[in-house]
Amino acid sequence: MPNESEKNQEKCLTQAEVSQLLQERIAQERRRYEGLLSQQKAAREQAEAALRERENTLRERDEQLRAQQIRSHAQAELNRRGLPQSLLGALQCGSEEALTQSLAAVEGAFLESLERGVRDRLRAIEALLRETEHWQETAPDSSAFASDKPFCLDTLEPLEWLQWVLIP
Repeated sequence: MPNESEKNQEKCLTQAEVSQLLQERIAQERRRYEGLLSQQKAAREQAEAALRERENTLRERDEQLRAQQIRSHAQAELNRRGLPQSLLGALQCGSEEALTQSLAAVEGAFLESLERGVRDRLRAIEALLRETEHWQETAPDSSAFASDKPFCLDTLEPLEWLQWVLIP
């Protein structure tokens, strides 16, 4: 059995052995530290990616909400101006400015189209009156237009009212 001094001699390490043990321990700690850093970096990147995704989702929702608000405003403007809701699809609802510009253009085109349609129908009525020889070359007396009755029914014939009041 070894005595006390032999045991102490077995436990003694050389300087090279101590240095090597320290280097191994330092390398081991470095790897553990780098692993922790790597995990933290990955967790941070994951959190940043999730944050960016959330910001993008919020931005998209804000844009959708804004588009809905502009679309509602467009519907209200169509109602206020007495224009049909079917014109909504022709409006640019990307921004208030675009809506205002497209609303003015659509309203102008719609009214122009409406006026053109009315003029065409009035011309068709005139053509029909001429074709059926109900068109008069001279206007009735001015007192005939002073009637209090609707369509001057007490002073003008219906075809006269068409020619001299509706189609002047």
